[in-house]
Amino acid sequence: MVFARSFFFLLCVSVLLTLPSRAADVASGDDGLASSCLPPVRIAVLAKRGGERCRKQWGALAAYLENRLPGYSFELVPLDFDGVMREVAADRVDFVLTNPAMYVNLEYEYGASRMVTMLNLRQGLAVSHFGGVIFCRADRDDIKSLKDVAGKMFMAVDPSSLGGWLMAKRELDDAGIKPFRHLLALFFAGTHDRVVEAVKNGEVDVGTVRTDTLERMAAEGRISLADFRVLNSDNPVVVADRREHRFPFVSSTRLYPEWPFARTRVADPELARQVTIALLQMDSKEEAARVASISGWVSPLDYQSVHNCMRQLREGVYRHVKKVLPLDVARQYWFIILVTVVLVVGLAILTISTVNLNLELSRSREELSRARDSLEERVEERTRSLHELNEKLREEVKQHANARRELAAYAAELNRSNAELQQFAYVASHDLQEPLRMIASYVQLLVRRYGDRFDDEGREFVGYIVDGTGRMQSLIRDLLAYSRVGSRPVHPTPCVVSEIIAIAMRDLRASIAESGAEVIVGDMPTVVADHTRMRQLFMNLIGNAIKFRRKEARPRIEISAERQEGGWLFAVSDNGIGIERESCGRVFEIFQRLHSREAYEGTGIGLAICRKIVESHNGRIWCESGGEGRGATFFFTLPDRPGSGLYMEEVNGYGDAERCC
Repeated sequence: MVFARSFFFLLCVSVLLTLPSRAADVASGDDGLASSCLPPVRIAVLAKRGGERCRKQWGALAAYLENRLPGYSFELVPLDFDGVMREVAADRVDFVLTNPAMYVNLEYEYGASRMVTMLNLRQGLAVSHFGGVIFCRADRDDIKSLKDVAGKMFMAVDPSSLGGWLMAKRELDDAGIKPFRHLLALFFAGTHDRVVEAVKNGEVDVGTVRTDTLERMAAEGRISLADFRVLNSDNPVVVADRREHRFPFVSSTRLYPEWPFARTRVADPELARQVTIALLQMDSKEEAARVASISGWVSPLDYQSVHNCMRQLREGVYRHVKKVLPLDVARQYWFIILVTVVLVVGLAILTISTVNLNLELSRSREELSRARDSLEERVEERTRSLHELNEKLREEVKQHANARRELAAYAAELNRSNAELQQFAYVASHDLQEPLRMIASYVQLLVRRYGDRFDDEGREFVGYIVDGTGRMQSLIRDLLAYSRVGSRPVHPTPCVVSEIIAIAMRDLRASIAESGAEVIVGDMPTVVADHTRMRQLFMNLIGNAIKFRRKEARPRIEISAERQEGGWLFAVSDNGIGIERESCGRVFEIFQRLHSREAYEGTGIGLAICRKIVESHNGRIWCESGGEGRGATFFFTLPDRPGSGLYMEEVNGYGDAERCC
């Protein structure tokens, strides 16, 4: 039986896979045989109120599809309930437009699949769901809830109407009311309006119709909503469903999706895709939408709620669902049952083997007990040895702990001392500025008032004082800048290096113009760094290259960047006076000068500041030179992630990058 089912399934799949290719072969035939050779596409429509009214309502839909899909001819086939089921079962229609209850039957039995869901137009509002309304007259004080419906005369629309009976029947079933057992009488009026009239005139006690019926008849002036009481509208499930779908009408039942437009199992998949697109593009202003009183179509909704309703009521395809008998289970799941029996037998065999193994383990346990007694003496001896070793380890751990505490205290004292030294340098540099300014001011005042009384030697002495004071102010200013570097943290930001170099060159434009220097900048990256510090770094390096130029050559400075693993390598090269190789390591130390002050001005702090800037970004800086007169290249690195290093605050002076002493 299993092999027969598998063979039948593979045969069906093969037939379905060949259908699209056959349809494509027909569509790609000679131009003279194009649409005339294709059979009309048949659309079965459930005609609830007769074929003539169905054609009037949905005829424009076929014309709309023909207009949107040239080359195809669509034929509208109005059918009653049995006719739709018969035509779909015989594979004589391609598409079906029917109510949700019939659709789930077609889906369950004949493999129909929904393509789009109708967006109905009710009271000028577009809705994709509908429900049922259970109501009575407002003056019936004996009917307040569904429980009160028992023993009353009840009227519905039709036994197969989803909105006019089956939805309400499900709610009654949930309330424990069986229609043919607990109702006094059950009538079917055939139309929704007739049900409302019967309840209004007192012919029956309770009625049920599709949602929006009461609102429509009230808008037509035929009834007043105040004359009726809607039952079960405050049910939490019903209220939540109405709120979820933003349903504008009063309801007593759960909400269910509107009519679907579905394809049958023989429909061409490519044609079905084109029809789906055409229906989704239908506007409410289209003739087909206006005649059918709809607002268009939406993506197919989930019809599982309709399946649940039909299954609970055992209606439609679920009418013959019966209780599952043990024999049915055995026939359906014989293979699983067989495997289970085999597993149970195997488990029994395993259990017996386990019992035997336990017996052997008991015997082994006795032997182990005897062996344990002989091992106790050796374990005790080993324990004493381990105890002595443990005492030694404790002593060593204590010594290591003391050493760590001493090291931590030393490190804390060193940090405190460094902080005090840094603060002292800052305060001293700052406080020395005032007396120097006073000395310079009084010397200048002395020259202005008594300069004509000085002889040549006096004027020379005053010049020495002025020059020394200036150098001292410059030295203190640079020392103050150096002490401020790294004093407080600054969060780095993304920096375009080419823009930073342009700003630095703008600040150095006087020196560049005076020396005639040529600055060549290669492709620069964007790095995460402190913008101000990077500008200071490039100003010092470029200014350094300009200052230490050769008199016989025009300064040429090249700035480049190279990608490396984990960061960037920058290089600033010049054709200046160069540096002896053994002196390349000293130029970054504070106050280190390689030339006399008469040859080159400066304090020897600039390159020390450069090193602090690079190291605060977790980078490294060094220089290389071929010797005197061969120029020099300053390299520094910047990592991709600057880490948690300290970044410098703005300082008043940048200092001079010096190679001389």
